[in-house]
Amino acid sequence: MSDIVKYEVQGRIALITLNRPEARNAVNGDVATGVEAAIDQMEADPSVWVGIITANTEGQERPVFCAGADLKAINSGNAAGLNTKRGGFAGFVYRERSKPVIVAVDGLATAGGCGVVLAADYYMGSTVPGRKAQTEDYRRILEVEDAVRLGADAIKMVLVFGQRELDLYAYNLAIVAAAIQEAHRLGMPVMLETVLWGITSTKEEMASVVVLRHMMRIAVELGADILKAPLVGTDDEFAEVVRWSPVPVTVLGGQTRPEFDSVVEGARRSASLGARGIVFGRNVWQRPDLAAAVHALQAAVHGCEH
Repeated sequence: MSDIVKYEVQGRIALITLNRPEARNAVNGDVATGVEAAIDQMEADPSVWVGIITANTEGQERPVFCAGADLKAINSGNAAGLNTKRGGFAGFVYRERSKPVIVAVDGLATAGGCGVVLAADYYMGSTVPGRKAQTEDYRRILEVEDAVRLGADAIKMVLVFGQRELDLYAYNLAIVAAAIQEAHRLGMPVMLETVLWGITSTKEEMASVVVLRHMMRIAVELGADILKAPLVGTDDEFAEVVRWSPVPVTVLGGQTRPEFDSVVEGARRSASLGARGIVFGRNVWQRPDLAAAVHALQAAVHGCEH
């Protein structure tokens, strides 16, 4: 594979990078064949579960993910090379594949570049952590059958509140409800996390036990088997929310905390207030001694009597 399209595996992810920043990542024959080869490699690797297509925008005054067809290639009589037999334009647009592909777009995607974005299973508007999004879109990129095929014991979905557009909220409700029904048909329990990720959400709402209670109620009505929630409010307020819930409540880890003692204390407090467990990510796997962190949290949770 040429350097015009780079391929790298990071864990379960295949990272495919368009690498023609000097040409605004326009598609020529080398890009098309390189992308097709990268998709072939991703599909053939059983350790890879998902692909991400991104672009090198280094040195560009106005970042461009992909400017579409390379006009120089077309003018030189090589227009046919911009398509491959199996993938179509850019070796991707019409490509059949079994694994989901996400497009991470920094900058413009014009003409055929927009076609690459639309052909993906999902797109992200920025690859830079912390960059404020001006639009919002939440989509399901995997099916329940994928979880069954991978041997999962359960699935977790996100129910998003606070969106600017009612249609987007309705869409999120619809895909969550449909997935829960399908999961139950296949005997798969569903954990549902209710979040205020919408761009209209306020800090006051995020810290409100009343808002949390309403979101959890909707999740239960949709059929959630387990709830994942933030630890908010006073001890009495959160304990009341847990007692009210007809399904088990687990507590999320939230932002990374440098002092692990506070993480353990949060787990202990959650269990003492009735939570059935914790669902911690970065506050565990980012610790230098992962085994010790897990053992400490196990003791914190199981050392409490409900």
